[in-house]
Amino acid sequence: MIGSVVTRLVPDEGPSFNITGFEGLTRDEQRVLVASSVTFLAGIMQLAMGILQIGFVVMYLSDTLVSGFTTAAAIHILVSQLKFVLGLQVPGISGPLAIIYTLEIIFNKITSTNLNDRFKSKLPVPIPIEVIMTIIACGISYAFDFKTRYGIDVGGYIPQG
Repeated sequence: MIGSVVTRLVPDEGPSFNITGFEGLTRDEQRVLVASSVTFLAGIMQLAMGILQIGFVVMYLSDTLVSGFTTAAAIHILVSQLKFVLGLQVPGISGPLAIIYTLEIIFNKITSTNLNDRFKSKLPVPIPIEVIMTIIACGISYAFDFKTRYGIDVGGYIPQG
């Protein structure tokens, strides 16, 4: 979450926002300054809430609300990390429906990603995505019993040799 604040205040291209004290600093130094400031401020706020014993408010929140909030936070984090995992250049989007717009951009650019190029230095062999997708499709077909439900032909016994 701090990454989104850092990229909003110190973007990759163009001038950074007018923040006092940024003159003469490199882009990386500016980003470290913003990240440490936000982290320090969040720590101060948590410390203040702990001293004031604000934790009693949690008793009034239902389990469903907490579960829904946790799930939404997990989805938000997953979507925000997809662009880095796939190695795509996705502009930062804020506001209502930002997750949906980000997913739209990622799915439009999905053909320009290649995981083999990204992990070439770490893996001795290329990733066989076709084999992985075949295994996943077979697992889904078996788990949901596509043969009897939908009459899909499933390869039976395959002899060796």
